Amino acid sequence: MIQLHTLDLNLVTSSNEDCQSILSSMSSFQTLTSLKLHVKIHPRVYQKAFFPDYLKFPALVNLELTNLMFRDSENVGDVEPFSVFQNLKNLILSGCATKNHANILISSLSLINLNIDDNLHRFLYIKLSAPCLSSITLTGTPVAIRCERSLAFAKELNFDTNTSPLGCSSLTLLNLLQQFPNIESLTVSARALKAVSLNPDWWKHKLLYLHHLKKLKVKMEPSITLPNGIVDFLLHNSPSTEVDMIDAGLH
Repeated sequence: MIQLHTLDLNLVTSSNEDCQSILSSMSSFQTLTSLKLHVKIHPRVYQKAFFPDYLKFPALVNLELTNLMFRDSENVGDVEPFSVFQNLKNLILSGCATKNHANILISSLSLINLNIDDNLHRFLYIKLSAPCLSSITLTGTPVAIRCERSLAFAKELNFDTNTSPLGCSSLTLLNLLQQFPNIESLTVSARALKAVSLNPDWWKHKLLYLHHLKKLKVKMEPSITLPNGIVDFLLHNSPSTEVDMIDAGLH
């Protein structure tokens, strides 16, 4: 058995078959605690390699995956690729997808930090079952989150979008906040807040959350005007919250 603890692999291949041949050799890395895997199939830049479901790293703590596809190999309806990593604490997904747009279930009893960059709306929605989750970052195209278990321990939410306000559902952010009732730190882009304001009745929504908010950061852009009253709306239940307006280009 190879005693390897950290692996940072930037893999460029000409086909998914070649990629799988290389990835299959990783199954012997049973001591791996940190894995960064970035795959590119050249010249098919939009093709993604399948993430092997036979990779089971019992000691894995940190996992970062870029440009990979998950599949429902057991035909159960949802893709659940991470429950086998029983010590996983930090998960980063960038540009990943599921085969046939299947729903993805992120299920983990140990996960603390989750970062998802879904820049082409590859996930219809994400089912989340991670009771110890403390921090979540969502960037790119907004994706719906459905919580299978309470996220009472989640304290930090970072929400950004690279789509135009017209392409972002006005209720996406508000629905997301309902899933994280006890967050203390919220970072949100002006673009996302602009999308909220496009619903003419946004201010009528009764805010039943953000009672524990201590810090609010709004990422400003020169091309986006912050809607009047939107910050006060977010602070309705936590009026003493510290507010920072920050330059999106510097963060």
